Amino acid sequence: MSERSGWAQKPLSEVGELIRGRRFTKNDYVEAGLGCIHYSQIYTDFGPVENKPLTFIAEDSRPRMRLAHTGDLVIAATSENVADVGKAVAWLGDDSVAVHDDCYILRHGLNPAYVSYFFTSSLFHAQKIRYLSETKVVRISGADLSLLDASRTRTCVGLVLAAAARPAVAPAPRTRRCHIGTRLPAARRPAAVGTR
Repeated sequence: MSERSGWAQKPLSEVGELIRGRRFTKNDYVEAGLGCIHYSQIYTDFGPVENKPLTFIAEDSRPRMRLAHTGDLVIAATSENVADVGKAVAWLGDDSVAVHDDCYILRHGLNPAYVSYFFTSSLFHAQKIRYLSETKVVRISGADLSLLDASRTRTCVGLVLAAAARPAVAPAPRTRRCHIGTRLPAARRPAAVGTR
């Protein structure tokens, strides 16, 4: 248990089960059928929570696919950049969806939206950097993903939600100051104009 937070520290593998998706290609897309999530949709089309698939594959492929069920998290394990690897979407649709093999499904008993927001936190991103492999694309393996500390999920989500609830304000113009929040000692202050 962390002394500072009072939360038990657990790797992701103890929070839920990680399941790798199964291969399908964009050539497999059809007009209607089994909803599917391709890894690229997670960081280009989806927000943290989704309930409607954008694409479909043939319904008869259901038995060979790995499916995300309502409440599961779908995590992109591949990207062309570090920022998008590990981005997740909480699946809240009425029907299960097929998941691409460059993704992992996290089956868990937590609030899916909270877990999805944890995956957007700076704490998560600081941890994942140690486990990424970079070649032409950036990847994280299921074994490495399972090692990430998920104990701070509630704290991170609270911070994200608090920041989102604040009204947007324009940043204050930057001013140039030598001693922020302090005053120079009297002996070092410049004399007022016209006095000596």
